[in-house]
Amino acid sequence: MARVTDVLAKVQADKARWIALQYVDVPGFLHQVTVSASQVDAAAFSDGVAKLDGSSARGFQAPEDSDMVLVPDADSYSAIPWEQGTWRFLCDVRSPLEGPRYPKNPRYISQRAEDAVKAAGFARVHVGAELKYSLLDQVVTTPGQPERAQGFSVESREAAWNSLGTNFPIEFGKGRSVPAPQDMTGTIRSQACEVLEDAFSIPVHSHQHGASTAGQADIALGPLPLAKAADATLTAKYAIRNMAAVGGLLATFLPYPIYGENGNSLHAHLSAWKGENNMFYDEGDKQAELSNTGRYFVGGLLLPARALCSFACPTNNSYKRLLADANAPAWTGWGKGNRTALIRVPVGRLGNAAFKHAEFRASDPSANPHLLYAALAAAGLDGIKTKADPGDPIPDDIRRLDDKKRKEYGVKPLCTTLGEALAELQSDDKFLRNIFTSDILDAHIELKSLEEQENAKRPAPYEFQTYLQI
Repeated sequence: MARVTDVLAKVQADKARWIALQYVDVPGFLHQVTVSASQVDAAAFSDGVAKLDGSSARGFQAPEDSDMVLVPDADSYSAIPWEQGTWRFLCDVRSPLEGPRYPKNPRYISQRAEDAVKAAGFARVHVGAELKYSLLDQVVTTPGQPERAQGFSVESREAAWNSLGTNFPIEFGKGRSVPAPQDMTGTIRSQACEVLEDAFSIPVHSHQHGASTAGQADIALGPLPLAKAADATLTAKYAIRNMAAVGGLLATFLPYPIYGENGNSLHAHLSAWKGENNMFYDEGDKQAELSNTGRYFVGGLLLPARALCSFACPTNNSYKRLLADANAPAWTGWGKGNRTALIRVPVGRLGNAAFKHAEFRASDPSANPHLLYAALAAAGLDGIKTKADPGDPIPDDIRRLDDKKRKEYGVKPLCTTLGEALAELQSDDKFLRNIFTSDILDAHIELKSLEEQENAKRPAPYEFQTYLQI
């Protein structure tokens, strides 16, 4: 209650006129209900604010049972710099008829994951998000009449196909870390990072131009405890979109927006801690300074890797990235410093205990971070519990191995479609049951199955290009 009292005093001191109550639905879309600051009193933090129609949020409630409340998280109070007089709280979702915790609330799942981490004997699991996205000048789609026209066009001041005579177009795959003036979106990217740190207290370790042409950006957020890292990832996407709009651009987190180019990823950098000790670090390990705990965690991630795809790559577009992006993993396996592996254990800072972690590289920014990070923790903890040995690190480029060598390494292909990933989840979800409720698993599978079916029904422009005269 002391924290609530302090926050309410700060609301008064800030002279906040409006409070944005933000929540996330099952697929990971952020929603907002803005109320007068007078509506957020001490009771709101225990009883909630009755301003949510649960039928309007994907995966929540049917219209006949849709009265829900939003419970503000006092620790998430922050100003919204681009909305004058408005501050925000991230909220938990609650159904008055279902008790204090709503089983389909994604934030509840990441909170359950933190409980499981503590039950396993750790203080916390840290997640550092490495987020890629595209800053575009214009995207035109034809969604209104799918029976008449289906297509899109993308414009970018940096794009290889768009020489304006006043710019330096970036060739395909040649954008990594280019400076200005080739990097024409760096100022907007920098402003977004400053907003994340100054307004939302989210640490940013670095930012740079991504490898792709057409305004790809790469931002590395500092590691945070799992649930806070999920909140930070959602907030980062929210802030990035708005700062791009302020600068006259459109930010998209679509995994594979540009044909023939590197896609947008969400690499998750994971480590487990007891107090101030990183339990993944072992200076005596000659391969990667990785402890047995770290090895078992990696082994736990590898075993259900195909099922994890349903959370890490949860859209149809995700699998275009896995199939076409040379920098995206298409196979399981782990390696020390190996960027062709599903899991990379960095070795760039040997002797630094705090730095040791495992990087999960298949995931993309269409994922709901609350579900993704919880699923990764569930798999890793299960690996520690069962002492899942990942084998030796793979030193080769996994993409170039022949079938015989892949079999020798125990490497398996990741899923190639969303439907395949959902089928894997349905047959391999035991490792999740300690953290995920059956309600949210069912809602996730139902929503994503519908997306997969709708995508399969629609003819694509490439089909007309290829088959029009057949």
